[in-house]
Amino acid sequence: MLKKNQSIARANFSYIYRKGKRIRLNNADILYLSNNQQYNQYAIVISTKIDKLATRRNWMRRQIKSWVFTDNQTVNSGYQIVIIVKNNFYKNKHLALNIKKEILTLLNKL
Repeated sequence: MLKKNQSIARANFSYIYRKGKRIRLNNADILYLSNNQQYNQYAIVISTKIDKLATRRNWMRRQIKSWVFTDNQTVNSGYQIVIIVKNNFYKNKHLALNIKKEILTLLNKL
């Protein structure tokens, strides 16, 4: 689970969508905005269009959180980052590995 200061409040989403920079990938979008803090804040968005079952969406959300926080030391600090998933990777290991590579390489470039 994210610490309270590491998660983005829902009220800030619209501001990040309007003012943030967007990177489009094949399987995910990443929005980021500088927050002038010494830590990053994350949010992961998985729409009901991706999967109707909340348990599967939560599983995918937990997978992405584990990927991000295992490599968190290499990511530059001071950003609000929103990760929007476009494709369902539940029980598809090949697609999950592709999404993991895409997300981690872009987070390291920030």
